[in-house]
Amino acid sequence: MFEAVIAMCMAYEISGKPMNPCWMREADQLFRTYEACRSWGDEQELQMISKAIRDYNASAVVHIACGEISGGDT
Repeated sequence: MFEAVIAMCMAYEISGKPMNPCWMREADQLFRTYEACRSWGDEQELQMISKAIRDYNASAVVHIACGEISGGDT
């Protein structure tokens, strides 16, 4: 099983406020394969960037990392 971690930073003008805040969180779902996780992650990255532009008129840097769950987490 694989999990995804979402990282997002909002990019504002260098003199603008607030100062480029960033967030990280785990995705709510798990994935059977790395490929399924990456496919979901690629789609989510595009949606989150589009939403930031559309709803907040701000640029966003989004990355979703996928990794295998190890140990007793499965």
